Amino acid sequence: MSMIHSLLQDYQLNKDITAFLLELKAKAVTASPYRIDELYAIMPPIEVIWQNTNDTIKLHQLNGILTIQTQWDDLQADFWYAQGNFFCSSLQCLKQSWKLELTPEWDKNAYQQMIKLTMEKIELLRAAFHTPLLRVPVIRQQLQQKLLETNDALLQNCIREMFIILLNEDIPRDELFNQDLFLKRAKIRLTEIFARRASLTAKPEYREKHAQAAIRSSELFWQKLFPTIMILWGHLANQPYFTKKIQAENNQNYAFEETYYPNGRITLSEIFPIDKNSASQMIKKIQCDVYREIFPDYDMAAFNRKIAAELILQR
Repeated sequence: MSMIHSLLQDYQLNKDITAFLLELKAKAVTASPYRIDELYAIMPPIEVIWQNTNDTIKLHQLNGILTIQTQWDDLQADFWYAQGNFFCSSLQCLKQSWKLELTPEWDKNAYQQMIKLTMEKIELLRAAFHTPLLRVPVIRQQLQQKLLETNDALLQNCIREMFIILLNEDIPRDELFNQDLFLKRAKIRLTEIFARRASLTAKPEYREKHAQAAIRSSELFWQKLFPTIMILWGHLANQPYFTKKIQAENNQNYAFEETYYPNGRITLSEIFPIDKNSASQMIKKIQCDVYREIFPDYDMAAFNRKIAAELILQR
């Protein structure tokens, strides 16, 4: 067991995040840097870099180093990979930086704080790429329109996080029939996001005051975001019906595919009929990834493909 693995084994990332990092590593091994722009129109692309030879790798007996960077929160994170596990070695976001310091003395408390923030940020990215509703072009277009209402990058990042969190959570049955319950939960989520982000951008001695001020200002922003939140509730509430319609015995489903290349290029296939037992899915290939989106009728597939083509041209 390497010294690093022995020292940091109590600070391993959870299984979901590790699996996500392995997905990114598999891409970056084929082409480095590997540009991922699957959620175009609502998220900046992610660039993934894999290194398997340098002085740090030799010194600490690592299998490699994975770097993730994106304009979202100016995020950059480095992960040391050793014996099947990832260990965060540095993090930059929200104009702040943290680094694993092994000399002159390892600061466990500082590393714990860095790991906590790293897991929050990477989990948010993981959730975004594993949220089926964010793959639907018409939904991405609606969210993009809200994002374009402001030029404030920090505010846009708050909106992105809000959308991802709400669309990634399963809507409880009681919220399907009571919109007020959903809105109450959404408002709590927004307040939490504002408070947490405000505290992170302030000096330690001012974080509590900044968080309190953000909570008060979130009420005003809630009014502006309210119409879009209502639209999200509609998509979440409609999802079971949409899935049921696709699975209907007498229904002819249609699909089109988006192909994502390592350099960030995206292409669209033509619309084609597909078996009713098929489901929307990501198809992994050697030199690209393909997402197949299925719709319950031709008109809906054509409408979404048209929007996808427009959004790709706008990139």
